[in-house]
Amino acid sequence: MSFAWLIIGIQAETFAAPLPVFEPQDGSPDTYLGHYVAILADDQEEYTLDDVIRQMGEMELSETSMPSLGFRASACWFHLRIDTTKLEAQDYRFLIDYAFLDLVTMYQVVDDVVINSMSVGDSLRFSERPYPYETFILPLNLPKAKTVDFYFKVQSTESLIFPLRFVSESQQEVVIMEWTYLYGALFGAMGLIILYNVCLSLILRDATYVLYWLYLLVQSSYQFIYSGHAFRFWWPDSPELQEPSIVFGGLFVVVLAIQFSRSFLKTGVSYPAWDRYLSLLSWSSLALITLGYGYDEQMGIIAVSALSFGVPFSFSVVAFWVYRDLRSVPALYFLIAFGVLIFGYSYTGLAALGFLPFSGWSMSILPAAVVLEGTLLSLGLAHRIRSLQIEKAATLELLLEQSTHAARLGESAQRFVPHEFLEFLGREDISEVQLGDSVSSEMTVLFSDIRSFTSLSEGMNPQENFEFVNDYLQVVTPVIYRHGGFVDKYIGDAVMALFHGDPRQACACALEIEADLKRYNQARVADGEKPIYSGIGIHTGSVMLGTVGDTQRLQTTVISDAVNLASRIEGLTKQYGHTILLSEAVVEGMSDQDGFLLTMVGDAEVKGKSVSTTLYALKMA
Repeated sequence: MSFAWLIIGIQAETFAAPLPVFEPQDGSPDTYLGHYVAILADDQEEYTLDDVIRQMGEMELSETSMPSLGFRASACWFHLRIDTTKLEAQDYRFLIDYAFLDLVTMYQVVDDVVINSMSVGDSLRFSERPYPYETFILPLNLPKAKTVDFYFKVQSTESLIFPLRFVSESQQEVVIMEWTYLYGALFGAMGLIILYNVCLSLILRDATYVLYWLYLLVQSSYQFIYSGHAFRFWWPDSPELQEPSIVFGGLFVVVLAIQFSRSFLKTGVSYPAWDRYLSLLSWSSLALITLGYGYDEQMGIIAVSALSFGVPFSFSVVAFWVYRDLRSVPALYFLIAFGVLIFGYSYTGLAALGFLPFSGWSMSILPAAVVLEGTLLSLGLAHRIRSLQIEKAATLELLLEQSTHAARLGESAQRFVPHEFLEFLGREDISEVQLGDSVSSEMTVLFSDIRSFTSLSEGMNPQENFEFVNDYLQVVTPVIYRHGGFVDKYIGDAVMALFHGDPRQACACALEIEADLKRYNQARVADGEKPIYSGIGIHTGSVMLGTVGDTQRLQTTVISDAVNLASRIEGLTKQYGHTILLSEAVVEGMSDQDGFLLTMVGDAEVKGKSVSTTLYALKMA
């Protein structure tokens, strides 16, 4: 079956003309011989050497130094004529500086007699080559002072390029050394970039870096294949792997490049539409290359060649979009990196297809573009690390500010909601308190209130009232905490305190409040102010601590008959003329009465209680 319709590009510009004779001499610089080469297409692959010789007049002379005929489904014949008159040394050879030619058969003809023939190519084992080199070196046995005709039958599934050189042994060594240095620099640089990013991926644990070094590894391996090194070092006895390696190596490069680009540009987060496009591009590339190769090997290679330009172009469009919107420096590096790669693939591809002149520079531009792309992407990732560090520092600073603010809020909140209250509710932080949280406990309730506060405050303005109450509370409150209690709430000038455990704590607290208040009054009298007096009521009983309100406004409180009774007992201090009154439950709950002077006042009818309460007056023993 003929696939002539698959040919892409145009044939190198040729014209029918007398074949010029190449006249080399010892010591002349090596050069590409395309201008001395005539070309004949063998569309049916049926020509013999005799057929080609008979059709020499129909062959067309190449106008380029490196004939490049694009993708062809058929063979091509090349004819070169050399005059050896000016040559003294006879040790010369041909170099064909292109690694992907399936089969090259050379015939050396002198006086219409074939004196030498040989075949090289990727369809043969590497060990069958006359010289162990990545491209093709053909030894020559040139007779002196003769005109020698060389005929080459060339077949290639890849783009058919015929960069032919005539070199001496010393020139061959120089050429080999130049290419060795070039590819050594390429693979050495790529190896260092890959190693650097492997280390970064292990340190940063970032999937982008893993995808990047995998992409670079596959890209480098692909260049290793395309340069002919893989055939020499990886599968020298398996020529059947050459074509699949180009096809599926290119597929891996495309797919990994797409996945890396999605991760690097964060399209899944910021640009879901572009992310879906890149995902579709990945699956489409997989289908196009696989189906193309399944239909015909050359179709698979054509698909890879098309995608090697189309996919980077898509990346560049997305990167430009990201940079335009976000002014992202990493996106700019990405855009430039793949722009360089597009240029490399485009120039090399167009030259290989015959649209542009092919030259030695054409063969080195793509490896250089790959290294430059890797360098630019590494710089983009480095800038991304720097940006992340700056963002992390800013985030840490913000978190520190928020933590400090939260700590201040926590400290402030404890002044509104006692930490002891939270402990009873089984909460470590006020933010954990929920509406309806409650717990029952046996506690001693202490109420303290200023007597005749209304008459005292009548002569004060609101500001003076606040200052007076706060002065008084600063006398009472510290005493409560020193004795193991905590303030549940302030009710104007009144204080409600709770004590968990032995009621002796509440009693000792009441006596100290009484003593401190006497000292406070001495200072007031010295300042010309009236003394103040308070009443303290204490009761022990079961209470319920919890939260009341709604989801928008919560308040902690204590609800219990014991609370009401303590408040009523405090109110009776005026009636009985004692500063401190206790309920019988307080007296019974004490572990001992050492240091206290308790006097039974009697049974009192307390408002809201159907049963009388026995009261005791408390003084220091």
